[in-house]
Amino acid sequence: WKLTPDDKRTIRFDLGATFASQQFNDTYYSVLPQYATPTRAAYQASGGLNSLFLTTSMSYRYSDDLSIFAGISYRNMNVGVIAQSPLIKNPHYLSAVFGLSYIFWTSDEMATTDESL
Repeated sequence: WKLTPDDKRTIRFDLGATFASQQFNDTYYSVLPQYATPTRAAYQASGGLNSLFLTTSMSYRYSDDLSIFAGISYRNMNVGVIAQSPLIKNPHYLSAVFGLSYIFWTSDEMATTDESL
């Protein structure tokens, strides 16, 4: 969901699910038997739902070249196929971002949009 109160401000809300292949989940969340310990059991990850997320962000465009942005994101890994991985100590992740964006160069030719698509 995107809200643009004026030409300078944008507010976004995103809610969704992240899916990952078995290869990706295996790389980051599996524990091979030779690496199992008394406190870390062997585990084989499968593919499928990885996590759910909720993100909100805001940006403000000061000029055609300069923008400032900030955002916060929550991710829940309790619901995914990797929830039982011993490598996940806390299934709740919160992250934040803040930054500036500056456009140093733009093309003299601007792209056109085809409204008939």
